[in-house]
Amino acid sequence: MCDQVRGDIRRGILGTRPPARRLDDMIRDDRQYRAMQERVLRFRLALTSIETANDLNDPRKRQAGIDAMRAQLDALERELQAYDTKRNRSERDR
Repeated sequence: MCDQVRGDIRRGILGTRPPARRLDDMIRDDRQYRAMQERVLRFRLALTSIETANDLNDPRKRQAGIDAMRAQLDALERELQAYDTKRNRSERDR
């Protein structure tokens, strides 16, 4: 692979996924909070859809996918809860 293509991949020009959020990247304001709430809602709907689907795929793969989605949903909900706690604490300190 040439250096130009390697650099393009690192910068995300070729459509690769954006870098994962770091653990210390927390919701910083109400706009991000509302966007995260919407993301959690869509994630819940997708998870429910997958859980209730009657597909013929390998049940182990299906369950692994469901478990991964539940773990991601839990992480998103913890992030919302952390922001709620932070916001409530700052309102109480006023």
